[in-house]
Amino acid sequence: MHPTSFKFDAFCLFIAMKCKSEVKKLLKTFSISEERVRSLGIALDNYLDLLKEPKLKDQIIKSFNFKIPVAYVKLYDRKTERRTKLIEALEDFFFVGEVYFYSEPKESKLFGVILVSRFKDLLDVATYYAKRYNGQFDRFSDLSRVLSGKPLKDVAKYCSPERIKELERVLGNYLDIFDDGGTIDQVLRAFKSEKPVTSIGLVSVSPSIVKKLIEQLEEFFFVGQGYSDPDLLEYAFSGDLFVSRFKNLLDILVCYSNKHRGVFARFADLAGFLLLGKPPKEIAQYCSQKRLKKHNFIK
Repeated sequence: MHPTSFKFDAFCLFIAMKCKSEVKKLLKTFSISEERVRSLGIALDNYLDLLKEPKLKDQIIKSFNFKIPVAYVKLYDRKTERRTKLIEALEDFFFVGEVYFYSEPKESKLFGVILVSRFKDLLDVATYYAKRYNGQFDRFSDLSRVLSGKPLKDVAKYCSPERIKELERVLGNYLDIFDDGGTIDQVLRAFKSEKPVTSIGLVSVSPSIVKKLIEQLEEFFFVGQGYSDPDLLEYAFSGDLFVSRFKNLLDILVCYSNKHRGVFARFADLAGFLLLGKPPKEIAQYCSQKRLKKHNFIK
């Protein structure tokens, strides 16, 4: 089966979230144990010496309640044994990532961070970028806003109505190659920063047409090419183009697509955040469905 047949099973999430009856059904079956929340609060109270930043305990609990995607503990105190026990306690509730810096950032005693999330793949991405930038999250403001659950529109450049109409005209020239009737709307939403990234699915399209489309889209977006069968690229492109106004978010999806020969259903948690821009609880509701539990998206 060609990779586009798998095309982001997470798009089923988009359809499901559009269907009110399905959403109501999910809400009835998805719940957060108040007893577990209390247990987490008690566990955190044992480590207040390490949770020095104001409201950090509340942020961690919010992450457990699916109110924010990721929380992180900045490490200033090198109490190795205490830190290890804190991580062990957190692992009962979250996926946990650890990052330690070889050299301390200038004018700071910060030497590492502990990251927690109930979403497996999102935590992996957050940990990778924390390592890459020594925990300086302001170096990747687009991803850091996704991780903290803040609106991307707050950091996006203004797009005028004239530019939006210009993009609509460009997209109108390619109606015959888009495999989804909602493609134009989703691309426009990405341009308005209403969603992080959009995938444009193409099937057996001439390479020259794909090249021209990419060139025109690059006037509006960062553009990346997802996986396509290399044996067929000389004759036709079948796969995904990813477009976004946010470079790091685009790079993540392109990397996943090319590394895994397409972006499959097993990355539905990451797709929920980066492709669909859905809130954490809706993504958790979807990932908790019986058919997806085998992937261990959430903890």
